[in-house]
Amino acid sequence: METSFVINVGTFSEKRGIIKFLPCVKTSKSLSQTTATFSPPSVSLKIPSTSKSHAYCCICKKPGPKLIVISPDVRTATYVDNNILIPSGNRCCPNHICDGHLNDDALCRIKTTDESFVNRTYLLEIMNKMRKKIRESASRRLNFDDSNLSEPDYITMTGLSKINFSEVCSTLSKYLKNTPARTITTTVAIFLCKLKSGMSNRFLSTIFCVSKSSVHHAFNSVRQAFMSEFVPANLGFQHTVLVRTY
Repeated sequence: METSFVINVGTFSEKRGIIKFLPCVKTSKSLSQTTATFSPPSVSLKIPSTSKSHAYCCICKKPGPKLIVISPDVRTATYVDNNILIPSGNRCCPNHICDGHLNDDALCRIKTTDESFVNRTYLLEIMNKMRKKIRESASRRLNFDDSNLSEPDYITMTGLSKINFSEVCSTLSKYLKNTPARTITTTVAIFLCKLKSGMSNRFLSTIFCVSKSSVHHAFNSVRQAFMSEFVPANLGFQHTVLVRTY
């Protein structure tokens, strides 16, 4: 405890030449009260965020009684995959969510602000969710972006060697693009693994740690990219040059 004393000085008497002091007033303050720091209820972060609303869909702005509350897992996945914060309690249409993630159509339609206002409870919640998500996915993801996979692994999974796989990715890069959910390399790997093994989209979504809808879009994107240039230039009679000899 910190103790302070306040002394009140009385009047000076000229006749007697003495100073009369009033009784000391003793006050005390708690050390914790004097050194307590102010914590604001919310802080501003330079992270895109959706508007906060419970009455209408935060994605397509559609009102209605059939909206569902966006779960903490979906909100965390949206932040991790797309760097977008969704306030707690926001609702959306059920068709915007697929396999615990916002689908590609929802991500294209979502409107965001330039900054977010979050409180300590929300920060702790999202940090704990991210920690759990990282620990669950760190050891099971099949990652073609790093060169940890061996040459036999590439051949087993895609049917191509490392060099050939890189050449295919380089050729298709003009028709594909990196997204928050997957890179060009991952997109091509999903397509080739699908052709090589015939695995279901659900199984591929598990080993690549993406949603099932993302696997579906990856397959269609690579198929269209192959048909744009790679297939006409490398398959069929049109890619050969006939030389007549007389």
